[in-house]
Amino acid sequence: MHGDLIPAGAREAAGAAEGIPRPASLTILSCAVGADQLLGAVLGSARLDAGTAIAAFPDVRKGFCRLLAERLSAECGISVSELTGLQAHTPGSPVLVPAQCSARWSEAAPGGFVRVEPVETATPEQTARLRDACASAVGVFGGSIRLLVLSGMASNDVVDAARLVKNSGGSVSVQDESTSLIWDAPRAVLQAGLADEVLPLWDVGSLLAAAAQG
Repeated sequence: MHGDLIPAGAREAAGAAEGIPRPASLTILSCAVGADQLLGAVLGSARLDAGTAIAAFPDVRKGFCRLLAERLSAECGISVSELTGLQAHTPGSPVLVPAQCSARWSEAAPGGFVRVEPVETATPEQTARLRDACASAVGVFGGSIRLLVLSGMASNDVVDAARLVKNSGGSVSVQDESTSLIWDAPRAVLQAGLADEVLPLWDVGSLLAAAAQG
């Protein structure tokens, strides 16, 4: 039988039977400025072989986001992909969400593997892409979410996302001023009283590695 004729429920059951791993937690990276350098430093220094799924929100549009994912895969020795459609979200395989998209998480079945898909938004300047993504993630991961706010411009979206994660029992970390190209976003979250810790860039990879090990 051709794959496109298999009922959706059967495809999901087949995926579960193949042992698609379910992440224990989710880490969301807000990295609007200097995403290539930020993600290269963070993902290159982290061991992402287990535990946590990762979604990064760079200010990079479709197509260019794919090129960035290919570059990071080669430089960091891990599988990084642009989020272009519904897919399983597994530990150790970060996805990059293009600038004109948010993301939506769901379960294939209660307790089953986790899926993620892009959601088209308005222009990046007018959207609540990060907040909407965090709201969706809470429905699947509950309080097992970590939001990392890296270098970027301040926005209501970033602060609202941090508040949502905190109110749901998750944790929020921000990059420190000395290693940030633009410290506006981390500072806004810190000044709102929503940051659990302030980290230099070189400690963010270690944080991800600790999350991956549970």
